[in-house]
Amino acid sequence: MFDLITRTYPRMRTLNEELWKEFWFGGNQESESFHAPAVDIDEKETSFELRMDVPGIKKEDIEISYNKGMLTIAGSRKNESENKEEGCCYKRERFSGSFKRSFQVGDTIDSERIAASLADGVLTINLPKKPDQAVRQIPLN
Repeated sequence: MFDLITRTYPRMRTLNEELWKEFWFGGNQESESFHAPAVDIDEKETSFELRMDVPGIKKEDIEISYNKGMLTIAGSRKNESENKEEGCCYKRERFSGSFKRSFQVGDTIDSERIAASLADGVLTINLPKKPDQAVRQIPLN
């Protein structure tokens, strides 16, 4: 019996983590067949920080919006060989096309102070918490 638990526990833990991530951060993806860039979301004392891998995507091809507690990131990367008149493609594995990811972040975010930057193929979005939402330590008396 212990062997069965030992073998199934890692998979159960992974499924549980995926369920909670979906519940808290949405991860809303419109289709399973499209490209969804990898995302890390970290919570800090006064903000959340989202980092998304977007290699080869230009700043002007990324759109970020925040509306009613929903952060949406959309972008696209054109196929470099689409404009070439000569030759043919032997193999194409790199992503080209568009993506859209949405994350429910709630009303704890100070939407006026959201900031984004793009460096070395990583999109970083800082989502400051409203001042009264920051983690506060409560001393025991």
